[in-house]
Amino acid sequence: MSVDFDRVAKTIDLSPQQVRQTIDLLDGGNTVPFITRYRRDQTGGLDEEQIRKVEATVGKLRQLDERRQTILRMIEGQGKLTEALARQIARADNVKHLEDLYLPYKPKKQTLATAARDAGLEPLADEILAAAPTCTKLDERAAEFAGEAGKVATAADALLGAGHILAERFSESAEVRRKARKTYRNTGRLVSIKAEPNEQQAKQFRDYLDFREPLGRVPPHRVLAINRGERAKALRVKIEAAEERIEKEVAELLVPADHPQAEFLRGCVRDSLTRLILPSLEREARREMTEKSESHAVEVFARNLGKLLLQPPVRGHRVLAVDPGFKGGCKLAALDEFGGVLAIETVYLVGSDQRKY
Repeated sequence: MSVDFDRVAKTIDLSPQQVRQTIDLLDGGNTVPFITRYRRDQTGGLDEEQIRKVEATVGKLRQLDERRQTILRMIEGQGKLTEALARQIARADNVKHLEDLYLPYKPKKQTLATAARDAGLEPLADEILAAAPTCTKLDERAAEFAGEAGKVATAADALLGAGHILAERFSESAEVRRKARKTYRNTGRLVSIKAEPNEQQAKQFRDYLDFREPLGRVPPHRVLAINRGERAKALRVKIEAAEERIEKEVAELLVPADHPQAEFLRGCVRDSLTRLILPSLEREARREMTEKSESHAVEVFARNLGKLLLQPPVRGHRVLAVDPGFKGGCKLAALDEFGGVLAIETVYLVGSDQRKY
């Protein structure tokens, strides 16, 4: 797959030639340490961290392109790939946009909308959305799909099924999801409250028993702490956003003001947001926050470990190293002036059935 070297170079602040040479070496089976040590003349003196950035950035672009090709094949296999859709997929520059475009064509499990389609209610949904003259009297038109003529019992059931179809259709719109996602992220707040009346756990997570903070301001360590509290069932966690504002923006996008069934369509928009779009956006936001926080934690740990390993040696002294422990005891290692191991022992500072020192 072709790589846009200019794009990669701009992303990580290197020259296109350095990126090209590095990718050629990596694709040739050379490892990062080997390139760093023996091929610095070919990469323009890149260090290991820079080479790994090139590797990671190009890897993401290639994964995006692979997913793009898979989606094109899947939609083409359904006979639904149009030139306009193919251009949209080709221009998608991130996975979220790509998946939003694929969503209407993605194979689905049994849903309320698929059950309504099986009941033959999709023509009614199409007529309502298109403001067809046949739906001027909506109840009477819905009654024609009910009773002996259809697979649902009443006109109300027919309208409910048509509403489910429209709600799913609205939720699969890439433009709707883009607009809703933007407002959701801008107005969303991470909220955690006390879940179980466990005083020990409450003390451990006392800072998060009534916690609210905008999504963009929650530091990584708090995200991970809240996740731990949720896994321990000490916290209930959710994201609160300006749902009324999102509903208004989406309704303005989907429902023309002069539509004869505007009120019905606004109800479908509300159902789509509450049941489909907002839960999906919450899962997406929390997943991204967790991934970024975990990556940050690894980076911090790596920096701290690097500083520890680069500490100058203690010359002319014997050293006693201690690994603290409760149930398993404290592990001790004694080293002489030259780093040789003198003794290894375990001592138990707590516990009634163990040795005490």
